[in-house]
Amino acid sequence: MFRTLMMMTVLMVASPTMTWAMHEGHPHTHEQIETAAHPAAEAAPTVEPHQAVIDVHGVVCAICAYGLEKRLRKLPFVDRSKLKHGVATDIRRHEVTLALLPDQPVDFGAIHRAINDGGYNPVMFYLRLSGPVTKEGNRVVLRQEPSGQLFELQGEALDQLVGQPANLQAQLDVKTVLSLTAEQPVPVRPVPTEAMAR
Repeated sequence: MFRTLMMMTVLMVASPTMTWAMHEGHPHTHEQIETAAHPAAEAAPTVEPHQAVIDVHGVVCAICAYGLEKRLRKLPFVDRSKLKHGVATDIRRHEVTLALLPDQPVDFGAIHRAINDGGYNPVMFYLRLSGPVTKEGNRVVLRQEPSGQLFELQGEALDQLVGQPANLQAQLDVKTVLSLTAEQPVPVRPVPTEAMAR
């Protein structure tokens, strides 16, 4: 123990461009790398069908990414036959992409817990939705196909989508994820992307 502490002290003094981290029980260093501006400040990432992209604070090295990917690929709605066993991490953009099983509803709370329990902070969820749009009372909802999961669309001029099949990208705020219950539709906000404008 004393030897490890001495080695860490020497390395910290000798290399001021590194910081120490402990993830998944493994101590390691993070070189201070130049990263892109936080994605929330940029345009939303383009999300492929049956995928979700999550902005995550704190994922800055391959060891961080590996530990997080290991946790996320255990979720039952992750399609392990896609990407790298269902999960891909971009440490420069602080994004995690999940491949989703098309016929399974997504438990956004479980994603949040897996990321948070790994020592990271999910910031924003982005997903691609497709299915029929209907009006239920004063809410505009989309039933994701083929899973049947219900999403409440929030924002301006949504009535024009009612009665049509839609293929759109949406974002889900992490604060909303924390207050979701199993009975309610998932509230999302459609977001424009370059791919949708084409």
